[in-house]
Amino acid sequence: MTGYALKTKLHDIISEKMINWHYDDLKNLYTQTDLDKYYDHDASNTQYLLDIYSKFLQDLMFMNIQQISL
Repeated sequence: MTGYALKTKLHDIISEKMINWHYDDLKNLYTQTDLDKYYDHDASNTQYLLDIYSKFLQDLMFMNIQQISL
């Protein structure tokens, strides 16, 4: 398959698997993906997000970012 047929087939494959996320979904997504349950908090944490930007800076380990209502 080449040319326009290939382009069309790729478009069809990608379109079938496309998921649309909206800003309103962020609050739920963050509680599933970004809670700090391993570094500064344990598995029971439901409030603090993982601070991915300062984890490599050992002097800044005191930072906590609290989840807020969006």
